[in-house]
Order: sequence, then C-alpha cells, then structure tokens
Amino acid sequence: STISIVRVAVNQDTYIAIGTGNPTASSSSMLIPAGGVEFFVTTPGQTQVAFMYVGTAGIISITELA
Repeated sequence: STISIVRVAVNQDTYIAIGTGNPTASSSSMLIPAGGVEFFVTTPGQTQVAFMYVGTAGIISITELA
C-alpha cells in the first residue's frame, strides 16, 4: 500500500510533529489536548513522528489502521 492511516492518542497535552525527514516537535507544532485522538494519512516506511509534552509526561499511543 502507498498510504496508511495512523491514529495518535495522548493522555496529556502533547505537541506533535509528523514528517518524512527528522521532524522536531516544539511549542509551535500541532497541539493534541489531553485525552485527544487524531488521525493522519501517512506514507508507510517514510513517516516519522516527534512528540513534546506540555507538562507532565504521559502516554502516547500510535496505531497503524490501514
């Protein structure tokens, strides 16, 4: 397959950066609020994810759906 859907869920406020190079998450990256879930279309084998917690360290769940 040339595309994939990835589900990202967090239990703490978390900044996320997704890219094909070496993404770096910062305070200007997309924010997923505590308890949030986001879905992304990606290219298998070429997508990388970076995270940065806003406060307390928590749990990040990444699941490939298709």
